Amino acid sequence: MIELIIEWFKGSKKRIAFILFATALCSLVEVFLLYIMADYIDQVLIPRLPKEIIKYFFFLLSIFLVDIFFRYKTAIQLVKLEVVVSGRAVYDITNKVANYHYDFLKEKNAAYLAQRLEQDARDIVRFITGNAANVAIGACNVLGALLYLWYVNWNWIIAFILIIGTYVLFYKLVQQRLAVLSLATRESDSIYYGYLVTIFQNIKAIKIHAAEHIFSRGLIKRLIKLYSTNCSRASLSFWFSSSREIVNRIFMLVIFIYGGFCVIEGKLTIGQFVAVNTYFALALSGASVFLNMAQDYKNVEAAYIRIHELQTQKLEIFGNKILHDSLQTIELYDVSYVVNGRHIINNLSFTFERGKLYCIIGANGAGKSTLVNLLVGLIAPSTGDIRYNGIAITDLDIKKLRKKIIGFSDQEAFVNEDLLKSRQVNMKLVDGFSQGFKKIIFSKYDINLLSGGEKQKIAHSIFMQPENELLILDEPTSAMDKEDSAVLWKYLNECKNKKIIIVITHKRDEIEHADVVLNMGTGL
Repeated sequence: MIELIIEWFKGSKKRIAFILFATALCSLVEVFLLYIMADYIDQVLIPRLPKEIIKYFFFLLSIFLVDIFFRYKTAIQLVKLEVVVSGRAVYDITNKVANYHYDFLKEKNAAYLAQRLEQDARDIVRFITGNAANVAIGACNVLGALLYLWYVNWNWIIAFILIIGTYVLFYKLVQQRLAVLSLATRESDSIYYGYLVTIFQNIKAIKIHAAEHIFSRGLIKRLIKLYSTNCSRASLSFWFSSSREIVNRIFMLVIFIYGGFCVIEGKLTIGQFVAVNTYFALALSGASVFLNMAQDYKNVEAAYIRIHELQTQKLEIFGNKILHDSLQTIELYDVSYVVNGRHIINNLSFTFERGKLYCIIGANGAGKSTLVNLLVGLIAPSTGDIRYNGIAITDLDIKKLRKKIIGFSDQEAFVNEDLLKSRQVNMKLVDGFSQGFKKIIFSKYDINLLSGGEKQKIAHSIFMQPENELLILDEPTSAMDKEDSAVLWKYLNECKNKKIIIVITHKRDEIEHADVVLNMGTGL
C-alpha cells in the first residue's frame, strides 16, 4: 500500500509540507495556551493591576488570530489536496483498467465498477490527508501534555501508560473481525449502488414491461444486505469506542480525585490542578488519534484490497508493429473461441480481402459479435491465429490499429458530447443524411434526448472516417429509416474498393449488397 500512496501523493509535496507545518503549529499553540491559562488562573488569585490583565487579553487575542488564520489555510489546502490526489488516483487507475482484457470488463457491472473505484480511491486519499494532519496534532498534543505532566508529577505518566495499554488490548480483540466487516460493507455498498444505476439506466424498459415490482424486490434484497453489513460493522465499532470511553471516564475520575487531594496537601496549585486535568485529557485525545487511525486503517485496508485487485488484472497483450502498407487482407486460421466448454466459434478459417463488402449472417448466438470482437482484438482466440497483412494481431500495436485502421459502429450507438467535440465527422455522410441532421450534429443538443436513429447516424458519422481501411458495422440501420439507410449503403458501396467492409445484418435487402456472405450457422 505504501508504494501506491507514494505514487499518488508524489506531486503534492509542498502542499503536504505546509499542511503538516500549519497543523503542528496550531497544535503547539493549543498546548501553549493551556499553560498560559493555568498561569493566568494562579496570577488572578493574587491582586494585580488591570493593565496586566489587559496585557494577557491582547497576548491571547493575537495567538487566537494566528491560530484561526493557519487553521483556515490548512482546511483549504486539505480540500485541494484531497481533490487533486483522488482525481489523479482515479485517472491513473481508470487508464489502467481501460487496458485490461475485455473478458474481465464485460463481466462487471459498469456502475458497480465505477462506484467501487471512486469510493475506494477517495477513502484511501481521505485516510492519508485526514490522518496526516491528525497525526501531527496528536503527536504534538501527547508530547506537550506528557512533558507538563512529567514536570508536575511522573505518577500521571504511569496512569497514561496504563490507559494506552488497555486501548491496545481492546483493539487486538476486534481488529480481525473489523477487517472482515469493512470489506463486506464496501462490497455490499458497491453492489447496491451498481444495481440502483442499472434501474435508472433501464427505466424505460422497466416501465414498458411493468417490471417495477421485480426490480424493487431486487433493490430491497441488496439494501437488506447493505443494512446488515453496515449494522454489524457499526455495532463492533461502537463497542470498541464505548470500551475506550468507559476506561477514559474511570481514569479521569480517579485523576480528578487524586488531584484534589494533591491540592489539599499543597502539592498542586489550583491552576496546576486545572492544567493537569486538561493536559491529561489532551494527551488521551492525542493518543486516541492513533487508535482511531488504526481502526480506520481496517476500512482503508479493505479499500486497498479492492484497488489492488483492479490493478492486477490481466492486461491486453499486443506488440508494437504498425501496418505501413495499405490493409489488403485479414486472415483467420483455424480460429476457435470457447466459453465454459461451449464452442462459440469452431475452427473457422476465412480471409477478408480489400475491395469487398462482407455480410455476416446467422442465428442469435451463432458467434457474429464474437467474430467481430476477435477481429478488433477485444478478445483472443482460444486456438488459432488472426493476421493483418500476414502479421499476427498479437504483434501489432492494437491501439494504433484501432485508431487509424478500424472504424467500428456498434448496434448500440455509443455517442457523447466529448466524442462529438474531439472527433472529425464524415461530412459525406452528414450531407447525405436527411435534412436537419447537420443542424443536430453541429448544435448543442442534449444527446440523451435524441432518438435511436439520430444517435446511430451520429455514430456512423464519427466512427466511419475516409481514412479507415476496415469498416465494421453491427446492425447499422436497425434504428434508421429507409431513406437514411439507403444513404449509408450508397456510401459503403462507393468506398468499398479502398476498404474491407464487414456488416452484421439480418435484413435480406441489405444482404444483397454483399460481395461475400459469411453464414455463421445456427449457433447450436
